[in-house]
Amino acid sequence: MALELKLSLCFKEKCSKLQISDATGVYNVTTNPTGWGAPNLTLANVDSASVVLTPPGGSAITYNVTAVVQGATIVNGTFLLKLVDNITLNDGIYTLTYTVIDNNTNTQYTVTVKSFSTCKADCCVEKMKAKFKEELCGCNWENFWDYYKKAEALLYAAKSAFACGKDAQATDLLTQVNKICSIQKCCC
Repeated sequence: MALELKLSLCFKEKCSKLQISDATGVYNVTTNPTGWGAPNLTLANVDSASVVLTPPGGSAITYNVTAVVQGATIVNGTFLLKLVDNITLNDGIYTLTYTVIDNNTNTQYTVTVKSFSTCKADCCVEKMKAKFKEELCGCNWENFWDYYKKAEALLYAAKSAFACGKDAQATDLLTQVNKICSIQKCCC
């Protein structure tokens, strides 16, 4: 079997950083026949490697990761490709495309993944939940409760829509959550 790239991403440090990792793993004839290593492409023989990150509503950013891939050591099936901490990481859908080129065989390997970040919306809903205790003693607690429950439900619906491949619906629902957060001044 040929090399099949796998990509992993994780938002870190309160969503201020995005960790992008190769999760392809080491070749094993039985457990990982599509991994790195002979008879597939070896890390050292990669001629070119890049990660293209397209943030929500933003322009694509290309990171050259050739040297990282060529010098990588695979630990527990992964290695770090890039830690992105130089852009604002907003909520929404992130698209990442990882491409590796082997000029010896004239082969290009590519994988594209999408991730749905709701870090700021999650934070807002949690703040609303915590603030509810203060509002309970006020006159408008029912109104505040309605906003909180609506934001919570919309956020759950947004995550579910993305999980079902309904990207536009997920984005629309997330926008509604953000409007409630703005009205309630619970933005993160």
